[in-house]
Amino acid sequence: MLKPLRKDAVNTNSTQGRSFVQLHAIKSPPPIDKASRKLTLLRKRRFPMTLQLTFRAFSALCALAFPAHGFADVIYTESVSGDLSGNMSSPTLLNPLLGLNTIIGQVGNNGNTGASNGSDADYFTFTIQPGYELTTFTIDSYTFSPSDPGSSFMGYRAGSSFAGQQFGDIDSFVLFNASSGDVIGNLSNMGKLGAGQHAFWVQETSPSTVNYSMSFSVSAVPEPTTFGMLCLVVTHTAFVRRRSRKGDQ
Repeated sequence: MLKPLRKDAVNTNSTQGRSFVQLHAIKSPPPIDKASRKLTLLRKRRFPMTLQLTFRAFSALCALAFPAHGFADVIYTESVSGDLSGNMSSPTLLNPLLGLNTIIGQVGNNGNTGASNGSDADYFTFTIQPGYELTTFTIDSYTFSPSDPGSSFMGYRAGSSFAGQQFGDIDSFVLFNASSGDVIGNLSNMGKLGAGQHAFWVQETSPSTVNYSMSFSVSAVPEPTTFGMLCLVVTHTAFVRRRSRKGDQ
């Protein structure tokens, strides 16, 4: 005579009426031979190494995209810090930081001097440290009063000041307005400014007053060795993953 099944040996949904031996046989995993066990162990060893290499590659990319430095914002606004220098031989010294640096000022017929016609001009200079570069120079806003002058002048020279107000005293220039956007290509044929001192001259010679906001971006120069190491890590990671897939087949 069969003994009654224990309550803990029966599943009331799908296993009702089956013996404990039958249930045990259903739940038991199939036997694993030595070759399968060895392959499983190899997978477990390869996966952490592949994951670790992938993480290192991702960390290197993040280090390139987001260097461990502070990010700047508005570094000078005339309404708070006073008028930027109107003296071409002694521009206002700014201290840019990594990231976006914004300058807010006013030029034109506002009572100050420094422009080639005697109206207000703004001269400023700053230094880009070794290992960094200026990659964008964008006109954020451009408003005027009482009438639209069309565009205003900005001159650039590699150095800390200007010797004069002639075209021979500047390296490049741009006529900018509200639709100018990024003008770094006008200021440098390289599309960026490298380490060193840089001087800028902004002026408006019409009877109008112009309020402007401009921003330049400073970023770290990626080192060739960093790119080489990153490529090596990514290549090695791909190689390990490829070998792992071949071993699984």
